[in-house]
Amino acid sequence: MPLFHAIKKRYHVITRPNPADEIFVFQKSDIYLLDGKYLPQWNQVKHYFNNSATYYCFAETEKHRYVIVEIDLALKHDNYLAINLKSASSILDETLFALAKYANHLHHWRRTHTYCGNCGNKNAEKTDEQAFVCLHCHNYPPLQALHEN
Repeated sequence: MPLFHAIKKRYHVITRPNPADEIFVFQKSDIYLLDGKYLPQWNQVKHYFNNSATYYCFAETEKHRYVIVEIDLALKHDNYLAINLKSASSILDETLFALAKYANHLHHWRRTHTYCGNCGNKNAEKTDEQAFVCLHCHNYPPLQALHEN
């Protein structure tokens, strides 16, 4: 997987993806793919999202950024289909599938760590690593390692 050597980890919410950014959208254990086959770029799917979406850049190369689109509702579009992530292993190439597994893990972690597990206050994002910190009690839930199934 030569692409992995060129990937730099990034940890920041962005205002809006760039046209060529690779887009990862999840609903539980499903990933959304164009025509059920392709990981889309932003310019192909931007019209599916409203202003309530959050865009989280989790990695980049010299040519692409890899962005998780965080939404609350399932998408319902004829050509943007939810596919079980495990089934996507036979659809996506090895590198994109590995990125998809990591992005899904990160997406789940971000959704389940919005609030502090100690005091219940909303966590703040750290900008220098993939972590949250509670500004009230200083609890610090780092991202747990991804374990292969």
